[in-house]
Amino acid sequence: MRATQYKTMILDTINKEIRSKMLLFIFIFSTLIILFSNGLVKMFFSSMNVGTNSPGNSGPLLLSMMFGFLNFWSVIISTIFGVNSIRSDFTQNIIYQYLAMPIKRSDYYFSRLIGTWIIVYTFYLYAYLASLILFSMATSSWVAHSGHLLSAIMMGLFIFLCILFSTLYSFFGNRMGALLLVGTSWLLITLSNSTFRDLPVKEYFVNFSLPRLLGMIIYTLLPRLGNISELANSFLFQKEITMNLWIEFSHLIITTSFLLWAGSYFIKKKDF
Repeated sequence: MRATQYKTMILDTINKEIRSKMLLFIFIFSTLIILFSNGLVKMFFSSMNVGTNSPGNSGPLLLSMMFGFLNFWSVIISTIFGVNSIRSDFTQNIIYQYLAMPIKRSDYYFSRLIGTWIIVYTFYLYAYLASLILFSMATSSWVAHSGHLLSAIMMGLFIFLCILFSTLYSFFGNRMGALLLVGTSWLLITLSNSTFRDLPVKEYFVNFSLPRLLGMIIYTLLPRLGNISELANSFLFQKEITMNLWIEFSHLIITTSFLLWAGSYFIKKKDF
């Protein structure tokens, strides 16, 4: 019974976005972004008289720039859809229809989360494959390898976390405020990662200050988005992985579980 409810709510989430004009706009704009980024990097290399048919010379940088565009746009899409997934039910006053159904509030929240991830990740995979094909055409060679699959999986985790942050912030402010909070969180997480990742624990309290304490808290309690993005790039370009994967994935599981619990708690306590 519960599995059927989940399936129904996830499909409802997908259908709700399919009926939205924003979904069509995102699809068209995503396609234009892919074509634009491909044309831009080709023009850049052409202006430097570097042939795109020489993957050994320009291929890695060209591929990095194309997927840099793609990943940045995926974060924006994740944030927009994540904020909108639950907030739209309140602004359109349809949340009460869902609460009238025999479904738990936590189940409603998780199904909205999963449905939104399916939509955004489908967009990402479409854009990923399109970019890969365009790059292969530009270099006259098929460049796909097993690392691309692992990279896409890591970006799936990254997208899920962006959506998770967005849904959490949507409980506390309007759409623009939630978007700003997600961007601020992403920046703070990136700064804390760069500060503490390669630092021995005994040096955490050297030159101790309030900003440093805040960085330690963020580094300890929140998922390390930068490390996930770095892993995706390492798989994509078949680079050596220097981080301890057991520690990083254990930390990811614990911190993500905490955020999922927080989302479930807030939806249960929210007064509506």
